Amino acid sequence: MRQTGDVAIAYFGDGASNQGVLAESFNLASIWHLPVVYICENNHFAQSATLEKMVAQQELRLRGEAYGVPSVDVDGMDVEAVSNAALVAVDRARAGDGPTFIVADTYRFLGHMAEDTESTGRRAGQPVA
Repeated sequence: MRQTGDVAIAYFGDGASNQGVLAESFNLASIWHLPVVYICENNHFAQSATLEKMVAQQELRLRGEAYGVPSVDVDGMDVEAVSNAALVAVDRARAGDGPTFIVADTYRFLGHMAEDTESTGRRAGQPVA
């Protein structure tokens, strides 16, 4: 592998964490010590269902750990916490220590896509499904 200092960032939502390709990617990145930082925006909703209805193990961090990928939960509403976790992960990757999985726990303020009307008439503070 070329030693360029480049790091790949994979950013996805908690709904995508159910895709089999993520498990395959964790496995290969761990085996090959690839310079990858996985960031999961965990707003506790897939497109239209809550995390609790979509996954049996709701501590998403454990999915990375199962493949030997160092994993961390951060407050996704705290920009400094996310930045610090990302900087540590990038430093690890550049040092040749392989991938890191960051789960940024956050809140979903709007619908899943621009066409979503589900938030119309929603009272402030209520979760968006």
